[in-house]
Amino acid sequence: MIVKAKNVRASRVSRKQATSALSSHAKYLQYRERDPEQETKADRQFFNEESDAVDRRWVVKDLLNEEEQVGAMYYHRIILSPSQEEPVSDWREWTREVMADLAEYRDQDLNWYAVHHANTDDPHVHVVVQGSGIDRETGEREPVTLTPDDFRIMRESGREHSEYEYQHFLAEQWRDLDERDTIGRVETERELDRSPQAVGSGEHGDDADLEH
Repeated sequence: MIVKAKNVRASRVSRKQATSALSSHAKYLQYRERDPEQETKADRQFFNEESDAVDRRWVVKDLLNEEEQVGAMYYHRIILSPSQEEPVSDWREWTREVMADLAEYRDQDLNWYAVHHANTDDPHVHVVVQGSGIDRETGEREPVTLTPDDFRIMRESGREHSEYEYQHFLAEQWRDLDERDTIGRVETERELDRSPQAVGSGEHGDDADLEH
């Protein structure tokens, strides 16, 4: 799985600029051109850990809650893009599992919202994570600073919760069946080669003709 991320820092833009940028990004995520054969309007709803449909205006308001900001980060923009060998059947549940594993690894409750896109050859999920979260040990709000280890956890989790293992299991089963079938055909061909039936039938046929 490929994980891409970009953060928006308070040291670089004002809160007003960050709000405007996130509002535009949220609108883009929800209303970018859909593939009518793969996506419905409902599929483009924001979702989070608890809900399948969250209003995008609430997403912006909640993530940029000034009273909850701690540290220099407004929010993180993440793209989770599994490979074709990591098929996903339920994108919302898959995203929740990946984000839950990240939260467990960080020992921190994360506030995030996501949208699934299926309008390209590589379906993916856009996730926006608030720049601070609740430390599970202290109960205090702490900055969310994503590290290379966090990205590794997301990649590993994405594969684990996909159908990667199941697909490989099926592929191995097909290979085994094909190998057994090949061995069976070879053994049958060898038995036929050793059999005198074809020659014997010809000789008996000649004798029959002579008798008549």
